Amino acid sequence: MPLGHSPPKMSEIETRSKTASQEATGGKREPSPRPKSKTFDPSAQKFIAESDSIMRYCARFSDAPIQDHTESYLMIKDKSLDDCWARLQSAYDLGFSKPDDSLPENFKSSVEGKYFTCLELYEVTKAKIADQLSLIKAIAAPSPPPRVEHTSAEANVFLQVPPCDTETFYGGYEEWPAFRDMFTAVYINHPKLSRAQKLYHLRYKTQGKAGSIVKQYPLSDDNFELAWEALRSRYENKRILVDNQIKILMTLPTIQSENSEQLQRLQTSINNCLSVLNSQDVQTDSWDPILVYICSSKLPETTLSLWEQSLSSRRDLPSWSQMDDFLTSRYEVVERLNRLHPSQNKQKPVAHQNAAQNRSFNRTQTFVAEPKREPTCSYCKSPHPIRVCPQFKRISVPNRVQFANQTKLCKNCLGNSHSTNECPSKWSCTHCQQRHHSLLHMNPKPQSRHYSARANETVAQHTTAQSTPPARQAQSSSDSSEQPCCSKQAQIQSLHTDNDSKILLPTAIVAVEHEGELFQLRTLIDQGSQRTFISSKVQKWLKLPFEHSKFEISDMGGHVVQSSSKLCPLTLVAPKTMQRINTQAIVLPQLTRHMPTFTISRENWQQFKILELADPSCHIPAQTDMVIGSDILPQILLEGIQNICDTILAQKTIFGWILSGPITENVVSFSTQVEECSNATLSSQLRKFWEEEEIPQPPQISPEDQACEHIYATTTTRAPNGRYIVRLPFKEEFPKKLSLGHSWSAALQQFFSMERSLQKKGDLGTMYNNVLQEYLDLGHMEHTKPCEIVANGKYFSFYLPHHAVVKPDKVTTKVRVVFNASKTSGSGKSLNDVLHTGPTLQPDLMLLILQWRMHRFVFNGDIEKMYRQILIHEDDKDFQRILFRTSADSPVTDYNLKTVTFGVNCAPYLAIRTLHQLADDTIATFPLAATILKTETYVDDILSGSHDIDNATESLLQVIKALKSAGFILKKLTANHPVAVAESNAEHRKIVPK
Repeated sequence: MPLGHSPPKMSEIETRSKTASQEATGGKREPSPRPKSKTFDPSAQKFIAESDSIMRYCARFSDAPIQDHTESYLMIKDKSLDDCWARLQSAYDLGFSKPDDSLPENFKSSVEGKYFTCLELYEVTKAKIADQLSLIKAIAAPSPPPRVEHTSAEANVFLQVPPCDTETFYGGYEEWPAFRDMFTAVYINHPKLSRAQKLYHLRYKTQGKAGSIVKQYPLSDDNFELAWEALRSRYENKRILVDNQIKILMTLPTIQSENSEQLQRLQTSINNCLSVLNSQDVQTDSWDPILVYICSSKLPETTLSLWEQSLSSRRDLPSWSQMDDFLTSRYEVVERLNRLHPSQNKQKPVAHQNAAQNRSFNRTQTFVAEPKREPTCSYCKSPHPIRVCPQFKRISVPNRVQFANQTKLCKNCLGNSHSTNECPSKWSCTHCQQRHHSLLHMNPKPQSRHYSARANETVAQHTTAQSTPPARQAQSSSDSSEQPCCSKQAQIQSLHTDNDSKILLPTAIVAVEHEGELFQLRTLIDQGSQRTFISSKVQKWLKLPFEHSKFEISDMGGHVVQSSSKLCPLTLVAPKTMQRINTQAIVLPQLTRHMPTFTISRENWQQFKILELADPSCHIPAQTDMVIGSDILPQILLEGIQNICDTILAQKTIFGWILSGPITENVVSFSTQVEECSNATLSSQLRKFWEEEEIPQPPQISPEDQACEHIYATTTTRAPNGRYIVRLPFKEEFPKKLSLGHSWSAALQQFFSMERSLQKKGDLGTMYNNVLQEYLDLGHMEHTKPCEIVANGKYFSFYLPHHAVVKPDKVTTKVRVVFNASKTSGSGKSLNDVLHTGPTLQPDLMLLILQWRMHRFVFNGDIEKMYRQILIHEDDKDFQRILFRTSADSPVTDYNLKTVTFGVNCAPYLAIRTLHQLADDTIATFPLAATILKTETYVDDILSGSHDIDNATESLLQVIKALKSAGFILKKLTANHPVAVAESNAEHRKIVPK
């Protein structure tokens, strides 16, 4: 789905409601009910459907932009919300009127929590609607006439704020200065916002403790200054801000070994603390000895020795500026060394406590000094830690896990002062070595031939890991000194093992953001994988960018089974909270088999319906598009675990609940260990050397490119005026297997959005209209009937959405029109999906420039509107329709684009192929031009020349005449000799002195 705007964050109570809805049957309640009968009661199904419907409805209302909340919109939403609640109430009453025998076991007690969650969310949404209606009425109230007249429509909507916006303020002292300054710049200083509007935005941008302060003041003009002053008096606490910065200086982590990133982080942290202290009027000019000592105590021995050697005097006190300059030069040197010799500069693993210190070091926190107290057991309230409590040890493990969830204890050390992700303890479970306390370990059923790969992480420039088979550990340790560095191979452990029992592995539907759109991929969440993987099919389908980097994947015996040379950056998006996670995925041809390899019966699957699953179809075998490994696993896991049927473990993530565990069926376990190759072997380097020296082989033409070339060769014709007429290269599956759908409404919505945006930008709207008016004046588009062409339920027309691209630095064309042929239609396919892209015909630009510079006399020029000089066949014009009007008062008109259109995937091929065809057609008349058009042209740029001035002049004249015969005009002519362009048009002449 397109991301036209960033959705607003849910309020604190809405977030709590969503969490409660997902945990309605977990944590504090019994496991999900299992139906006694084979058929699931319709009243129970209806209640679940209606509760999910009202929660989605409230979420969509909160995700809509504030500018769209007009009075009529809010009234309609209010009525629809009441209707949804009435249906939910009816389903709830109907379910409770049924006898218990006809309902699943414990169904009434299980859904009661979800009912009250929906009730709370319904009341919150109703309150928001009421607040916004009151604000709109306050804005529409009579007021003194402003200097600038506005329309009635503008008076009833929220004003569009500048593109720069503020983050939501939750009540942290460190975040207050940034929030105060940004809110003042964006909202308070906005000239067209009333005080009531500013108060509304202040309520919208504050949550948590800060939000509770602001919400005490009703929406009116008189209360904005009161609410703003209340926030200022509460959070402008200079003493706490200064104390926090001093605490950061005193608790800087020690660098164990020389590393460029850690040196830079240490330097940046000290400078940031000084900047914050100076902004609070703290005089730090005389702190140089203190800062130098603190920084020196955190440096490794090698760096500290170099620092002492860099000082000119051993007795004078160095300044912080000297230390600052030294750190800058040193981390640049270390970074350079790491790139030149990565294997020799690889860092040793850092202990867990150091990693925890680094995490806390980068986070800004609020500290409150409290007296030291003896630990109190959270279970029996006695003066001893809970891990030694005899009463806590007597209860069952599931009850211990439930108690830890309820009291929000750290799962690793059972402490109550931090979360599990921030636990500084280096200890883990003695039974399975996982990051949880031994008292919370659940004994799973025995599983045959199932292996779990673990790895020791290494802190380096790229996060890597290496796992050595036990049989080779002694040999590798003893022979490491004798092996050359080029013989060290990166290893990626890949474990595929068949299991006799049916085991459900955790999967989720994960959204990947690319070019402003979200694409849903089915993902395996694998805790045994050190890195994240994505299939090459998906990477090519989404056209994701990638970097070249060598990886090897090994099986249990250390044998290489796969290799990869692509590393793809990804942005994962949680659908509910819109939380974004940036990661890098290794591209592999194949990840796993279809998972699971079995199908769970419908009767057994009903017990999981009460959970909001990350993959609602995780019980159905399907293809896996991506594997999420332990590199980003801590960022997606949330607090919340349920044990269902004593075998299935449900874990809560940002994508929803994931399920894993044995169901006494067969499945394939997939786990990986990855390390990026630090260096290639000598044989690999030699092989690459000889491959570079070999004569390149001509590229193989694919069947798709052959079909595209056949369509062009057999259908291209010329008009009486010499212009070429081409056909769109549709795929063979169109329209039988690939078909288009309804596209008019999406294009109309895009046009209205673009029109409103341009109206607010003054002259840009006029310039945009002039560009499309030029299409009409030049005959490049024409009016058409305002109806889509449909035959046998399939569409044979397509409306191209279009928008403006502004380039203020351009001298001639500041505004360009971009047509989007990749916009999907009602069938889920776009115009580009049903067209061949065509082979690549343009030469290598670097070789073309080198060849051009070899000539003594050179010239170059640009073909004016090259794409638009090539006509589209009459039967294909309806696939290039657009909607346009010159003013908001006139009706929207349908047009056909008559020429090759930039934005259609086959347009580059059609344009360059037409130049080649022109060269073939004119080779007898203009032989010099034919060679130039085929070998010395890059898209629409001509780069040619000769060692003889007469030959160069003749070549230029032939090119101009050959292009003119097909309707192409060569402009922006430049040359290094005036004679070369003497015959050209004077208005395009631009002589460069020799």
